[in-house]
Amino acid sequence: MRTINPKVTVLMSVYNGEKYLREAIDSILGQTFKDFEFLIIDDGSTDSSADIIRSYTDPRIRLVQNEKNIGLTRSLNKGLKLAKGEYIARMDADDISLPERLEIQTAFMFKNLGYGVVGSSYYHIDGSGKRGPLIRVLTKNTEIQKELKKKNWFGHGSVMMRRDAVLEVGGYDERYKYAQDYDLWLRIAKAYRLANIEQPLYCWRVTPFCISERKKAEQKHYANLIILRADIRERKILFDLRRLVLKLKEYWIRRKLELIEKTDRKSV
Repeated sequence: MRTINPKVTVLMSVYNGEKYLREAIDSILGQTFKDFEFLIIDDGSTDSSADIIRSYTDPRIRLVQNEKNIGLTRSLNKGLKLAKGEYIARMDADDISLPERLEIQTAFMFKNLGYGVVGSSYYHIDGSGKRGPLIRVLTKNTEIQKELKKKNWFGHGSVMMRRDAVLEVGGYDERYKYAQDYDLWLRIAKAYRLANIEQPLYCWRVTPFCISERKKAEQKHYANLIILRADIRERKILFDLRRLVLKLKEYWIRRKLELIEKTDRKSV
């Protein structure tokens, strides 16, 4: 039976991901935490991805099929609008979530209301699923906030987000084909705290064919553009604050002049 009001929405977009799709789906269905819906956006796949998804009978799976390929960023925003969960757990179609991932991240979000995003350390795995290096990440909000504009300290697929926080900042910016998550973290960071769980909860598959390898140069370009635009936003905020302070000063000077003139009239 499908959960009407699940605590968590696991959001995954897939485009021609048949090779590793079953491993990804099985890793979510095998979670120790059970109160979730698994919202899968099939982004116009031309391989057997949709058939693989439909072969599962677990009622927590919700398959939404795009009529044509619209890209990851737009597909994720579509998923955000359809999501029912209080928390959104991202998942990539060629990766693996370790069994306690949802349980640990949900408990963290429940206990820490001021946090909008929580990720985790993660393993790199190869095409066969063999674990490579453990990627350790900054865990404390103060450290992440300080260093975030120098580096994206979150593995996108490892992240759980507070749905209200994501919608509050407008979701993913559809101008960004790549590094869209980096922009989202920078915007959420202005209103919420951020954290990573030190324990690895995710396996990120790295092959010569994955986007992070094939599109490394483009991702770097988008990341640089995102940092530049974040700087511009901050400078605009500072400019607006300075202008507000000047207007307040002008107001109080005018009030003082009015009081002085009023006193002078009375004394005449």
